[in-house]
Amino acid sequence: MKIISIIPARMGSSRFPGKPMADILGMPMIGHVYKRVKLNPVLDEVYVATCDKEIYDYITSIGGKAIMTSDCHERCSDRCAEAMLKIEKQENKKVDIIIFAEWKTVAFIFYKYKRGKSGLQWSRIPSNRWPS
Repeated sequence: MKIISIIPARMGSSRFPGKPMADILGMPMIGHVYKRVKLNPVLDEVYVATCDKEIYDYITSIGGKAIMTSDCHERCSDRCAEAMLKIEKQENKKVDIIIFAEWKTVAFIFYKYKRGKSGLQWSRIPSNRWPS
């Protein structure tokens, strides 16, 4: 079973433009989130999904994995879905579980997905059934 985390990030937030690259104690916020998520031993891989080259370049400069996505997504789940499909194609492996990392607390939300007639369908996995 392949379990990955995808951290959606974009510079164009209406409430806090540039938030992912905001400096916190000498490191951009996205760097803190990425490093914390990488500490989870359940994960096979951690990626940042972004439409911004600045974020992509930063993540790759610290040895992380980033996936460029469209700048047209309205929801982070759409950005993560596009990234997941690109990751599957790039790695030539099916992803079984995807985790969205939540910005404020770096909490984890586990999702299982399936391909349906209307595209990808996400279902949240209750916390008592998370992989360990």
